[in-house]
Amino acid sequence: MSSARLDSAPSAGRSSSRLPLLLRLTVLVALLAVAVGVSLLPAVQGRSSVSLPDSPSASRVLNVSDDSGSIPPEGSGSVPPEGSGSIPPEGSGSTPPEGSGSTPPEGSGSTPPEGSGSSSPGDGSGSSSSSDPEPPAPAPVILDFSPKSGPQHGGTLLTVTGINLDVVSSVTIAGNFCSNVRFSDGQPEKITCMTGPAPQNTVAPVRLLFSEDEHLDSVDDFTYHNAPQVTSITPTLGPKTGDTVVTLKAYLPADDPVVAVRFDNYPCEYLKVSTSEIECITPRVLNAGQLRVYIVTEKGGSSSEPIMFTFLEPPVVSSISPSSGPMSGGTRVNIVGEHFGSTTDDIESITLADVPCKSITLRNSTHLSCTSGASSNSIRGNVIVTNVHSGPGGSKSVQFTYNLGPLQGGTTVTISGHLLGDSLDDILLVTLAGLPCLNVQIANNGDITCTSSPSAEPLSGPVIVTTRSGGASDGEAVFTYNLPPHVRSVTPDSGPQTGNTQILIVGESLGQNRADVLDVTVGGISCFQSLEYVSPSQLKCFTPANGVSGPVVVTTASGGSGKDLDNAIFTYMMAPRVLGFDPAEGLVSGFTLVQIRGDFLGTSRDDIADVIVAGHSCLYSLTFISSNHITCVTPTAFGSSHGPVTVITYSGGIDCRVGIVSCAAFIGIMLLVVLLVVIGIATYVLIYYVNRDDELKKQLKNLRRDVAMQLWPDSAPAPASHETGETAPLLSQYPEGMDGFTSFE
Repeated sequence: MSSARLDSAPSAGRSSSRLPLLLRLTVLVALLAVAVGVSLLPAVQGRSSVSLPDSPSASRVLNVSDDSGSIPPEGSGSVPPEGSGSIPPEGSGSTPPEGSGSTPPEGSGSTPPEGSGSSSPGDGSGSSSSSDPEPPAPAPVILDFSPKSGPQHGGTLLTVTGINLDVVSSVTIAGNFCSNVRFSDGQPEKITCMTGPAPQNTVAPVRLLFSEDEHLDSVDDFTYHNAPQVTSITPTLGPKTGDTVVTLKAYLPADDPVVAVRFDNYPCEYLKVSTSEIECITPRVLNAGQLRVYIVTEKGGSSSEPIMFTFLEPPVVSSISPSSGPMSGGTRVNIVGEHFGSTTDDIESITLADVPCKSITLRNSTHLSCTSGASSNSIRGNVIVTNVHSGPGGSKSVQFTYNLGPLQGGTTVTISGHLLGDSLDDILLVTLAGLPCLNVQIANNGDITCTSSPSAEPLSGPVIVTTRSGGASDGEAVFTYNLPPHVRSVTPDSGPQTGNTQILIVGESLGQNRADVLDVTVGGISCFQSLEYVSPSQLKCFTPANGVSGPVVVTTASGGSGKDLDNAIFTYMMAPRVLGFDPAEGLVSGFTLVQIRGDFLGTSRDDIADVIVAGHSCLYSLTFISSNHITCVTPTAFGSSHGPVTVITYSGGIDCRVGIVSCAAFIGIMLLVVLLVVIGIATYVLIYYVNRDDELKKQLKNLRRDVAMQLWPDSAPAPASHETGETAPLLSQYPEGMDGFTSFE
């Protein structure tokens, strides 16, 4: 047993010798750590803000003094607020006994209130001072902000989160103030604002200003990057229903890809994006009007230029007249509605029951007209107006029907449908409003064409096709016979060859409305351009110039042409022609009987509108003898006067004569005389100024000679004698310097 304990003793001695060495090393490291901590304690106590290492974006405070009183100096006897970062030295005696009331509120960072038992800074006496200032408001702390970048033109919504943000007065980035600053309570607190503009590639922290000389900067920086810029958009107009392909010319940053194109809050589906161009399809918007176009990029940038796109209301059709016409077309249709456009070029197309309408005329944005095209079917359909910019529009309740034909027949009718017959032999009968349709033909596509037969009276009825194989059709299509227009009278029934006589046309079936009237001719020449629709029984128009006497014929879409009827006749009369008058002069007191002879001087006394002698009418004393001879008595004149003799008739117009010369020749002579007078005056003025220039030159020459004689009496030769006729010496004979007035200044 003893030998065993003796063997183990040396081993225990070796372990005990190593243990003191390790213990000494551990104590030495601990002392060094304490020494380092004590040396760093003043720096920790001198901090004026709280550092939050766990926050995603730490903050820093600039221009804040260390003696603000927020942390009491060492040995003051007060305990710093919890979490302030300052620890009083062990054994300093600054920790008050529990419950003494000297400990400031947690996190306040200020000197304990008066009477708490803590000493004022620096005296070490532990007595309270009654003159301590009010503790300052706690400084703000930035926890984070977002986004971290935005376009150079500003407008980025910036959100700053932190603590004590209610003391912040304004927010700036690189010296540019943010606008629309808003505060919101919560944990943490938030500030939102809109960034201002800055030069591109500007990098600066977010700065919070909370007093005149104090501010707080974020640790992270905000970056202003290049923003996309829209320079143009084509087209600039489109319907509010969308689907317009637009092309945007723009500057697009190479390092910031495009993520969206917007029309205000409406997205535009883009088709193609290149370095300087974007194609997209406009969205469907709720209301018409202008919307701002901008580009959004991956970094949050958006274009700032106010490029606008206008969304337009599509056309709306409220009524048409007439609402039907023959299948042969040619019906002038008047369309009333809204948003048609400003010019005829704005109208892309008009369709009546899917048949294109021709000869479009836009009167204003609510009224237009067109001529119906030929239809192959007796059909009814919608009226669609398509605007170049705002697209198609119409109304399901407004429709046009191809079903009318004139009473005298002859209308070519095309009938479309199903099972109308396999061949001509299979077709037994085709009737229009109960009357047989003639010259039946069947086309390759199965349609039937035929010609309407005459009707004894206006009537309307179904279109029926009867075949051997299938029987009679259901008769949904309708055909209507209308009376042709018939002109009963024309007032006046004659007028001058110069035209421009307004005539009143009276008759029956002259058109359901202005659009139903296709043409009005006088002696075969149209006066449709001046047509005025009064009623279905009355029309007005102005006769064309250089026309031919003949019937007045009206053609309507509903009734066809009335050319085969016994219409009223209009006669073109020759203009009156004064060949001479006697006497050629008379007394100012009047009462001179003037004999006027000529051709076409009126058809009767009532046809003469006026007779004017030297500017004075003698109509009331007129005597009509024949169309070649009239007389009148001159009225009293207010003074001596001279002028032509003029005869004006309702049927022929006007003509006049001055002596033996017609008024037209007299006017030509007068114009020639005026021209000669102007030429004479111009010649006189020209000669006057030429002579005046020669006189001025002569006076100048004499003045030079007189001045030379006064300055150099010995050297200047004497003037030439008028008696001897000797010429005056030339200026070159005078001494040097005598070549002008400038030599004597």
